[in-house]
Amino acid sequence: MANWTNASLTVFVPAQHKQDFLDAVKGPNDWRIPVAAQRSLLSFSEEERSGHDRIELIAQREKLESAFRAHPACKDYPEWMPFSMGDAELVLRDEVEGIPETILSIPKINPIADRAEFDRYFPGELTDDYWELTETKNDTKSIVRYFFALGQHGLSLAKLGAHSILFNVRMTEKSAAQDGRVCLHFEFDVKNGSVTCFPAALTPVLQKFDAKALHVWEHNCESGGFDYMDPATDTVLTVVDDFDVIAESVGMEIKEQEDYDEENSEPLHIDWSDVLLYAQQHIKDADFDNLG
Repeated sequence: MANWTNASLTVFVPAQHKQDFLDAVKGPNDWRIPVAAQRSLLSFSEEERSGHDRIELIAQREKLESAFRAHPACKDYPEWMPFSMGDAELVLRDEVEGIPETILSIPKINPIADRAEFDRYFPGELTDDYWELTETKNDTKSIVRYFFALGQHGLSLAKLGAHSILFNVRMTEKSAAQDGRVCLHFEFDVKNGSVTCFPAALTPVLQKFDAKALHVWEHNCESGGFDYMDPATDTVLTVVDDFDVIAESVGMEIKEQEDYDEENSEPLHIDWSDVLLYAQQHIKDADFDNLG
């Protein structure tokens, strides 16, 4: 599938810490930000609000913000996160909703750190005591810059590694190891890139629960890589390579272009299992030898 990355994360964790680990990585599948920041390239026109609506929203701002922050769906909304007029309208319409949860949440393990980091991707200011974007006001160049370099795309690229959330996340529990550990095998898809945050964001979680992990990914059958994280041995290893390097390493016979029969031969490509073998050759950790 074009521009999609197939990936897995395999974790060995002591059985007594399994549920605590699962709770630590479960959470929202996206970062919660003000409604005013949730815009696409095609929706940067001014909100259609009447003067009367604005006057009502301004008059009730404090009450609406208190109701918004007290809503169960906003229990993890930081105090420093700004409040926009769009958020207030959700309260008035009783449409405040939580973000869907996933069993492997990048926003949970790699949240927006503070207001300074938020402002880096969502430049804004207060107008009538409501936060609104400033990068996108009546300026096509700024709108394009915001969409591709800042905003939700920029945040996701910086915090996750791709302009995407994780899709189709599923998990299977492998047989327990003889030493009292369990093997949790997550699989997921990512669009337009791969997850790059695991070494920095997941390693502290692994360390807390005496766990270790291997993240393996393959993109478009043309490139792949892995992250191996074992805090007990102070090991974090990241390798990324293209098709030729991985194919040669795992023993594929690479034909010259002129050797292909256009009718009967398909171009050689790598898949997830090839990258897994490539990772196993590098890390030399017997725990991860039987994952294919």
